[in-house]
Amino acid sequence: MGLDWDHFDVNLHISRCGYSLWERGVVCSRTWLPRPFVKDNDLWIFDTGKGAMNMVNGKTPLHKNSIIWLRPGHQYIAEQDPEDPIGLIYIHFDLIKPDGSFYFPDVHEMPENFECFNHAHWCAMGRNIIRIMTLAKEEKFPGSKSDMQKTLNALLKSMLMGIELCDAITRLNDTSGKTNMIAIQAAEYLSDGQHNFRSIQDIARHFGLSRNHFTRIFTGFWHVTPQDYLISQRVRRAKNLLVNSDSTIDEIAETLGYSDCFFFSRQFKAKTGMSPGSYRKQYSQLDQERN
Repeated sequence: MGLDWDHFDVNLHISRCGYSLWERGVVCSRTWLPRPFVKDNDLWIFDTGKGAMNMVNGKTPLHKNSIIWLRPGHQYIAEQDPEDPIGLIYIHFDLIKPDGSFYFPDVHEMPENFECFNHAHWCAMGRNIIRIMTLAKEEKFPGSKSDMQKTLNALLKSMLMGIELCDAITRLNDTSGKTNMIAIQAAEYLSDGQHNFRSIQDIARHFGLSRNHFTRIFTGFWHVTPQDYLISQRVRRAKNLLVNSDSTIDEIAETLGYSDCFFFSRQFKAKTGMSPGSYRKQYSQLDQERN
């Protein structure tokens, strides 16, 4: 699982990073609610407060040691404890492939909610990013604007890689045994996109298990059923094909293993809140604006 960072770069949005302290007594963030769908990647590193957020895999508690990665195209509604307001570092960025196109990682390829030790270290790195931007605004950064952007991009990339590694170590320390390895290998198998299988039963048989036993193992480890995981992987691949290719929606559905384009469109909208055509139109326009 995880991203192959050798094949991705990050582009930090200098004008969209900083520190936010939510108002005391406000249940939901007023600045967040008007933005029903995230249009870029957004890293939140919590510093104070507690609350909860509706994520792709369900409602997740938030606390002062939380680190979350919000994804393009998903809806996130956050709430806080009115008596313990949330304060967080936020960093907006894009993932860029070698050909210059944007990449949209699925939540099962990279977690939304990270389990990380040494939280103070990640807060410090986030604050350093904000300090560098402050130096640039005050024209005190020792270099050009291009140098500053490269510095920030490199710092953020190393930070994301470190958070991912920290999360993986934490999760592995909490789990062990053959069944967990089956769950990890099965997720990699489902994510590959190169294997030809007709059903979850086929995948279970590949691992020498009954469908019910395989489903219990997979769901127990990933907290999502194999079927939902497979749909999420197909939607992730569909997002990239819709934005970064000229294939028709029918062709994309066939590439992803759907025999019925209508069924593909229905599953895509259920996961993203948008039809494939609307998603392509919105993100194609966004790419043009950024370029």
